[in-house]
Amino acid sequence: MKKYVLCPGHVTSKTDGQVHWVGARQLAFLYCVPMDECYIDTPGSTWKVGQSQEHLDSLTWLFPDYDGLYKTPAR
Repeated sequence: MKKYVLCPGHVTSKTDGQVHWVGARQLAFLYCVPMDECYIDTPGSTWKVGQSQEHLDSLTWLFPDYDGLYKTPAR
């Protein structure tokens, strides 16, 4: 069962001010979540088609973090 949505993207580092790309696999690693429990949300992805709003709201959405704090929110 999928529990998370990985939202890869660019983030400006708080420590060095540089822009970094954080991909889906790296996000899963940083948040310590298994890839098989994740959807990957990228432009053009179709995984949301047919999903109820209730299901979408129940998922934990994970993004690159400016502060580098990669802890999954309490559910």
